[in-house]
Amino acid sequence: MNRKTISALVAAAGLAAAGAASAGTAYVGDVTYDTTPFNATKSRAEVRAELEQSRRAANPWSRSYNPTAGFQGERNRDEVRAEYIANREEVAAQNAEVVDLPRLQAVAGQEDAARVAGQLQPRTAQ
Repeated sequence: MNRKTISALVAAAGLAAAGAASAGTAYVGDVTYDTTPFNATKSRAEVRAELEQSRRAANPWSRSYNPTAGFQGERNRDEVRAEYIANREEVAAQNAEVVDLPRLQAVAGQEDAARVAGQLQPRTAQ
């Protein structure tokens, strides 16, 4: 076969493959009808009431929106600071590299225990 015949066959095969791939495909301009009946779960009044409620609620996109405006903490600043200072060595040891395992054990006071899923487990004899 010559070059023109081969290229014509390749082009025809490509067009056939493209036509087969698009068979049964819906396009943007196609009209489709859904024959499934619609069953409403809420009445028109319920939907309108929800709409009015959402309009009265605070707008989270507003610059004046502050969800923590009424927040009141249970502890004061000194209590939180003392807790942080008491736990910062253990946190630093937990966030350190693996080679600092002795430091973690020393901070936790558990040289003969291992922490598994957050719980201290006694080491087994090997």
